[in-house]
Amino acid sequence: HELRRLLLGALTLDPGDPGPPVLPDLPLPGVLPAVPEAGWADAVVEDEVLEFYEDPFGGGAPNVVSDPTLALGPPDGTSAGAVAVGIIGNYFTIEFADGEEALDGPGEDVLVVESDPRTGGAPEPYRVWAADAADAPFVPLGDGYGAMGFDLAGSGLDRARRVRVGGLSTALDINRGPGSPLYPGAEIDAVGAVHLPAVD
Repeated sequence: HELRRLLLGALTLDPGDPGPPVLPDLPLPGVLPAVPEAGWADAVVEDEVLEFYEDPFGGGAPNVVSDPTLALGPPDGTSAGAVAVGIIGNYFTIEFADGEEALDGPGEDVLVVESDPRTGGAPEPYRVWAADAADAPFVPLGDGYGAMGFDLAGSGLDRARRVRVGGLSTALDINRGPGSPLYPGAEIDAVGAVHLPAVD
């Protein structure tokens, strides 16, 4: 982060520019919940992913990973295999197949895999919502950064059929923060259901 601050100061020709804030080492969860093979998201049903990042100081860049279907299936651990959601107001919604919804079980029930130091990326903030049916309202599950699990307990849901992931970065965060204009905002590699319905 210090190198980025110095580089930004050099590029702006303003040695007094403090550059991006120095971020603390964020405590990432050490153990993530396991997702069964059939538990990974199957379809994208809605998206407002940022297609082009507009720099607040002029210019911009295309989002090179704006295809939300990159978040389907198991994670591949690369930035090229993740969707960069964008800034506040950008999101995508996945759906689990019928009979493969995330159930409320012990501990965390939904896993969101976002690029973080474990996969060679920089964690960026995002928000997660869930709905128990296609026509049901979404309820918030919480905010995250990096790969994190989310618990349905307390949400009022006993299952999640759809999960929405939205960006919490601002355009200024992307310009001066840990991310990249070519990969704006949280880079989501996969969304998984930890607890699945029993198979008869």
